Parts: sequence; C-alpha cells; structure tokens
Amino acid sequence: MESNDTSGTTDTASNGTPDAATQVGNIDTLDTTTPASSHDMQDTAKPLSPCKTEDSSRNGSCHGLVASEPSSINTVIFDFGEVLVPWDYHKAFASLPAAEVERFDQEFDFLRFNAQMDAGRSYSEALAELGAQNPQWVTMVETYVANYPATLGPPTEGSYDLVAELKTAGYRLYGLTNWWSETFPCAHQAIPAIRMMDGIVVSGDEKVAKPDEEIFRILCERYAIEPAQAVFIDDNANNVAGGATYGFHTVHFTDVPSTRRALVDLGVKVKLPSEACANPRTG
Repeated sequence: MESNDTSGTTDTASNGTPDAATQVGNIDTLDTTTPASSHDMQDTAKPLSPCKTEDSSRNGSCHGLVASEPSSINTVIFDFGEVLVPWDYHKAFASLPAAEVERFDQEFDFLRFNAQMDAGRSYSEALAELGAQNPQWVTMVETYVANYPATLGPPTEGSYDLVAELKTAGYRLYGLTNWWSETFPCAHQAIPAIRMMDGIVVSGDEKVAKPDEEIFRILCERYAIEPAQAVFIDDNANNVAGGATYGFHTVHFTDVPSTRRALVDLGVKVKLPSEACANPRTG
C-alpha cells in the first residue's frame, strides 16, 4: 500500500490502501536505519495475510490493444489506497506504547520498506535481511502484518457511489494499485467497490510498481485498454505524471467531489457533486 507523500522518494508506497517512499522505480536493498501476477478472484489468499478472500479480477489473459475512436473514453482506472480507502500503518500499532512507535518511526524507514514490498519483494526475504541488519524491528513489522486490516478504512466517502455510477453507465473499470501481494486479500473486505472492477493489477504480484511504465503496459496489454480511451485516477502526483506520460487521461485524486468534476470535464458521464449527494451508499 502506498503513501501519497512524494518528498525524498525513489518510487511508490495505500491501503491499500489504501503508496515517504512513494515511487519505486529503483529500490535499493533493505538497509533501512514503505489476475500470474495480478489476482484472479479465484486465487486463494496467501497464508501470510490475516485476511482470506477470493479474487476473480486479479489475473487475466493478455490481449492486443483495441483500436477505436481515441477521443471516446470508455475505461476508468482506479488506484485503491488513499483513493477508494484510507491507509494508515500506525493503526497497526494501536496497542503498543506511543514511545515505542515513535522510536520505530525515527529509526526505521518504514515507508521505504513498504515501497520495496509494494514492488514485489519477498516477505520472507525482507524479514531475513531485517533480522540481520535491524533485528529490533522484526517484531514491529510482524505486528504490522498481523494487524493489517486495522490500517484500512472505512471506504472513502462517496467512492462506492462513484464506482457504481460508472459501472451502471457502462464504463470498463479496473484497479491499478501499489500493494503488497501478501496483504492484498484484505482489500476485498475493506473496499466494497472492488466487486465492480473488471480486472485488477497489483504491483506486488507483478514485481513492478507505479510510476514505472512497465506496470501501465501490463495493465493495458492484459485487459486490452487503449490509454487514449481511459482515465487513470491516483492520489500520488508522481503516479499521475507517469500515467499521463503513458498516454492516459489523468485525474489527481484529492476527494470524490473534485474527481467527479474532473471526470465531467473529460466528458465522462457521471453526476456533478451537487447531483450525486441525494442518495449516497457505502457498499
């Protein structure tokens, strides 16, 4: 799950949740002192995760790009963490003394670690290296994973309605998320809108994270998406820039009302905020 803090980054990290290391292009080794590779909803949850779920939208066969009218938007792609669901890793440590959590933050670059995991690093490998270099923090990382569901949610206000409205209008909907492969099963319980996605690409499965253009290529080839016909929504400015460079229409997410306005400006058939607030749903 990636953070949207882009200061001093090398690449990604939700949430996801709901990405501080928010961009993962060239992650160094762990020397800190954040549908085959996408998930099919028929895959079983990895044993590490505290959440168990089935996921029919991770994975999918590869297709060629579909040629059609480039000015006609038919696809909307959502980031998950900090777009459809908030993510706060500190919530995993709610039962620990505040002084211990503060020391962890000061001495261990968790967001950088998280970014490496988003980019597909093996959890067992990461723990082994952490044990060799910073053994005092192994328990904290294990606590984070064990309490991961607590770091997510509730769903971002208005996000379910927006996804449902787009689905009803006939748009193709996809997820493109920087998220650990091991913790992604928890997303299904935290983000009801995932049920409406036609497919999902998870960075931890692909071993490459936004904004690397390779993950955009994977998404487009796997699900026959033409970038000029798609809108990519993400809270991280670097990811948004990467999507724009790849050829997507883009929306830098801050909240649902502003996203609705941006989509309307792009010609996407959704209600403006004032029209959408009459009968909100949460999933």
